[in-house]
Amino acid sequence: MDKTAGTDDPRDRLDAAVTALIAEEGLAGVSVRKVAARAGVSVGMVQHHHPTKRDMLAAAAEAVSRSFAARTERAVTGLPPREALRELCRQLLPLDAARADEGRVWLAFVAAAAVDDDLAARHTRGWRELEDLLAELVARCRHDGDDIDDADRAHAAGLLATLDGLAVGGVVEPGRLPPERLEALLAGALRACEQ
Repeated sequence: MDKTAGTDDPRDRLDAAVTALIAEEGLAGVSVRKVAARAGVSVGMVQHHHPTKRDMLAAAAEAVSRSFAARTERAVTGLPPREALRELCRQLLPLDAARADEGRVWLAFVAAAAVDDDLAARHTRGWRELEDLLAELVARCRHDGDDIDDADRAHAAGLLATLDGLAVGGVVEPGRLPPERLEALLAGALRACEQ
């Protein structure tokens, strides 16, 4: 997940350094000195862009959200509804090393959101948008329309809860939930949505 090389924008380098540290050590592992060393910049530069640890974490959370949104948009663009729904769900699961790192970062932020109102609001906003997108795709799969009914919303909410559980399990227990098992469990959840 270390994307600090290859970009000249100091903010991008700092955000990448923060997310890499979170993936490796959790939120507690993030410090100004570690971020500076990881990004190859001075401590002063880190403090210039992010005066507090909270600022660093907020910027990293936004960077991870933007990265996820861009990746999922690329992954689903032009696909028929069933394939788009499946691919969107796959993007949320730790099916490769990069997504497992992203999952550890997401999980660290979710845990922190339980006691941080700003992070909780950010998480809620993002998950509402994701649930709305899932509901739209479920509606297209279930009845080939854009009108979302209560059943579509219920399926989307259940699917998102399932994906949350699979993502946590895949990050925390990769031996029990390796990628092939995650894919199989996802396939079952998607079949349930189509009924």
